[in-house]
Amino acid sequence: NILLAGAVLGACFLVLEIVLHIVFPLGLTNPANTTYELTHPEYNMTITTNSFGLRDRDFTKEVPEGVYRILVIGDSFTFGIGVQNNETYPKIFELELNKDPSARIEVLNVGKSGIGPQEYLELLKHYSQVYDYDIVVVGFYVGNDVIDSKDPYINEGLISLLKKSRIVTMTFNLVTRLAQRNTSKVSNILVFNAKRAPQFFEDSLLLESDDVKESMAQAMTYILDMGEYSQSHGKKMVVLVIPQAMQVDKKYHAFFSGLGFDVRDEFLTNPRAQTVLDAFLEKNGIVYIDLLSDLKGHDDLYFLTDDHMNAKGQEFIGKVFAKKVLNDTVH
Repeated sequence: NILLAGAVLGACFLVLEIVLHIVFPLGLTNPANTTYELTHPEYNMTITTNSFGLRDRDFTKEVPEGVYRILVIGDSFTFGIGVQNNETYPKIFELELNKDPSARIEVLNVGKSGIGPQEYLELLKHYSQVYDYDIVVVGFYVGNDVIDSKDPYINEGLISLLKKSRIVTMTFNLVTRLAQRNTSKVSNILVFNAKRAPQFFEDSLLLESDDVKESMAQAMTYILDMGEYSQSHGKKMVVLVIPQAMQVDKKYHAFFSGLGFDVRDEFLTNPRAQTVLDAFLEKNGIVYIDLLSDLKGHDDLYFLTDDHMNAKGQEFIGKVFAKKVLNDTVH
């Protein structure tokens, strides 16, 4: 009876998995046409998604005549955890570019919390079928995109298998949303990472271990794949390199150290992750903008009890990004 019950349960799980793969061909997208609140001691935000799961307004599939369309793909930094829809850097970028009366530019926020470079590639392939576009911008956050590409602290084979499961992915998204609505003092993900790997930021920012060097190599491979995919479809790509708070201002060191992370003053003086990434992008002819030097010396761009950028930080990088594009000072 136990074996029979197990077999029936397994069969039901398999059937449900197949159905979900058909109905939701890409489990990574945000839920469509939803609105929900996220609260935290430092912010209250409303998240609203369009009919295709973007944290944005609705757009036509075709690019309107005379319009230049930009897709911005990234993780929770691009999605804009902690700020309102119109305060995310993709929307600030759009606003700044359209200050020119002759400009007609659409910028689509294709950010999704909790993903990394492998999923950026999948999102690009998915949304390139949903929306026509002219250029894709990849928001690469050095604080976790290195680790997220090939996590050295867990069984990668198991994680890869779980990521392919729609049941697991949808359950994770639901639990995450419920947890976010009642966030207490710090991000649950930060607490989790501090417990499983105190050296998390040492690895991400300084790339000292062989495992993390392999993770960075994998991240760069995904970026290269995105560039090749874009080029094969006649599109352009730009990588926007976003620094971690501890690389910008020492005052954030105490918070991360208090959570249990290994923190070093070297984070402020040795931009090892950016150096390696920028050299790779240069070598492969990929256009990029590294924001670290622009952010240094500016205060209060990140939340004090969360590693995301606040509205001031999002506005700052959106304006810097637009200025560099308009002045043609990208690498």
